[in-house]
Amino acid sequence: MSIRCIILVGVLMCLGAKPVTGQALDIFLADTVGGNGLGRNTGIIVPAFFYQEETSFGGGVGGGYYFTRHRVNKVSNIQGMAIYTAKHQYKVSVLPKIYVRDHEVYYSGHLRWSHYPDKFFGVGRNTHDTLEENFTSRGFSMLIQRQRVLFDVLMVGVQVAADYSGRAL
Repeated sequence: MSIRCIILVGVLMCLGAKPVTGQALDIFLADTVGGNGLGRNTGIIVPAFFYQEETSFGGGVGGGYYFTRHRVNKVSNIQGMAIYTAKHQYKVSVLPKIYVRDHEVYYSGHLRWSHYPDKFFGVGRNTHDTLEENFTSRGFSMLIQRQRVLFDVLMVGVQVAADYSGRAL
């Protein structure tokens, strides 16, 4: 995890961009994309390559598409990422945040899939390698939120969530 983050920040720094993530990225793009009121659309794609003892070599891509309508500061976006490792592990996620109806209604959520073959050796430092057990962790998660914007600062709404996680030996 830490190596992947270091490489991602390194790639952003090599491109001359500020290393920003999560909510900071939303604020940065709101200033850049919609802050001038022009309603421009933009996207960003960032490749990532990494190595970890547990996963071996891996790579992926993350990115987002940011858009505004009607000369307003509220930026809608669809972000996502996909990674794959040499040990056939993968994770995929899509995270939309979209304003509709003249920015009075806001939809957000996520879709996430994962398939993660791994090994379990037991508990403690003195566990023998002969106790190795292979297993595969699988997961799917979905979240849908609908919110109404009140007074330009308050959001009230409902959400629906589903989550599946399973393991196979």
